[in-house]
Amino acid sequence: MSYQVNDRVVHIHHGVGRVVGLVNNSFTKKTEAQLYYEIALDQSTVWVPVKTDTHQELRALTPKRDLERYRAVLRSRPASLSTDHRQRRLDVLQQLKDGSFESLCMVVRDLTARGRAKPLNELDSLTLRQTHNNLAREWSVADGITITEAVKHIESLLLEGQLQ
Repeated sequence: MSYQVNDRVVHIHHGVGRVVGLVNNSFTKKTEAQLYYEIALDQSTVWVPVKTDTHQELRALTPKRDLERYRAVLRSRPASLSTDHRQRRLDVLQQLKDGSFESLCMVVRDLTARGRAKPLNELDSLTLRQTHNNLAREWSVADGITITEAVKHIESLLLEGQLQ
């Protein structure tokens, strides 16, 4: 996918940002200069090569019109996660690998449900916290609300799902 300056994007590892420019640069003396998207994040900047398979690292911000579909995901019945912590970790990381908004919703839904049934281990807790933060940040930008409002909204959807 091709992005333009001022497009809102989501970097799979760094979260929501804005394309602020295209930069022709070589970040090391050993490589030739190439074209990069310059992505401004909340407190930093990242550069993503234009020529590489950027859909693995970068995607468009979820449109507001799609949020209803993701509300349904958060309300839906959680998937059963492995009882083996190593397998569960691999499964969750595999699910997050595609970087989609739906994957964020599913991981938050599933780990939240598991945490309500049984205390999460340290890695599961960290993964849930980070994924929930990324989900809330993107939701707030997509819906035009504050992060606090997005967190409350996500929590209410998860609670609705639990009560079904």
